[in-house]
Amino acid sequence: MKVYCCGFLFSESKFIRQVLLIKKNRPYSQKGLLNGIGGHVEEGESPLGAMIREFQEETGVRISSWKELCILTYDFCCHEEGAIVYFFYDISDAVKCCSSKTDEEVRLIDVESVPHQNTMPNLKWLIPLALDETVRKPVLIY
Repeated sequence: MKVYCCGFLFSESKFIRQVLLIKKNRPYSQKGLLNGIGGHVEEGESPLGAMIREFQEETGVRISSWKELCILTYDFCCHEEGAIVYFFYDISDAVKCCSSKTDEEVRLIDVESVPHQNTMPNLKWLIPLALDETVRKPVLIY
């Protein structure tokens, strides 16, 4: 089973809340879709360590204060036997310093304007979950 991490970095403003997303080129099943920023958890690496590394590799900014949002398990994912995805979130004005460092485009998008098309379907509920202060986190979802 593969292990992944994925994170959502939000702006600090409560008036126009923004989230940093990435337009994916790979894997093929996500090509052209917006998703959180992340990737594979390497052998011997913790999910949090992978989140810090992946985010810095893709945006050029090191965020060490990620908070665990939820853990999703998939029986079948990306033509593999299954996957576990650790989701993280943080709120920081460091979103203003982030830029694309790979061939995938990093975008700062108003939370209220996250498109329903060309977006990973689970973002419709993961983003509100991250911002919901009444929910105790992390949440384990099978």
